[in-house]
Amino acid sequence: MPERVIVLPAGPRRRAKGADRRRQVLEATLDVLAAKGFDLTIADIARHLGISTALILSHFKTKDQLLLETQRMLGREYHDNWQRALAASGPSAAEQLWNLVSAEFDEQVCTPRKVLAWKAFWAEARGRREYIDEFGPRNIEYLKIATALCAALIKEGRYQGYDARVAARTIDSLEAGLWLELTSTATPMTIHEARKTALEHLFMMFPRHFTTRGPIKRSTKRAK
Repeated sequence: MPERVIVLPAGPRRRAKGADRRRQVLEATLDVLAAKGFDLTIADIARHLGISTALILSHFKTKDQLLLETQRMLGREYHDNWQRALAASGPSAAEQLWNLVSAEFDEQVCTPRKVLAWKAFWAEARGRREYIDEFGPRNIEYLKIATALCAALIKEGRYQGYDARVAARTIDSLEAGLWLELTSTATPMTIHEARKTALEHLFMMFPRHFTTRGPIKRSTKRAK
């Protein structure tokens, strides 16, 4: 499937110090990684930022270290985002699942640039291994939470023939596929369209708990 190509102009020299400079270099690495994949060089990143390679190497000793730190930045950002969304939810399993899915398409973590960078990491065996080593437990936690929320909805809504783990895997797999569609020129999607598709999928799976606009507010009053 064809992919969007990000063209990188040479950047102007940008002044920054310490932690700000490190962050600037990591963000520039995302830009170049999205455009060139693992064929990037330190010189490419320096050119994009308008600084010297020596200045980058004063913060990151090797290209491998720079790529690893860039992946860590993406991973922390992604996992912290969904955990914040979950923490901000009320006690309702439906609200929690809705917010969990919606967070997947938050524009802080889900953009064509960042998705292309993720794809570059996952295309490399080393990148996959390093990500799993560091963030595997948080991925497992995400799936456990999604499974528990699906189980609560299945029980509450008396959905017959549903398997909570399969339901959670289906949601997770759809999210991953929609991320890929953000970088496709054959079937282009906006973040809004991807989010809308994922949330309407919840409605199709659990129609007693969701409309296409959000969770159904369930009355706590007993019928007389």
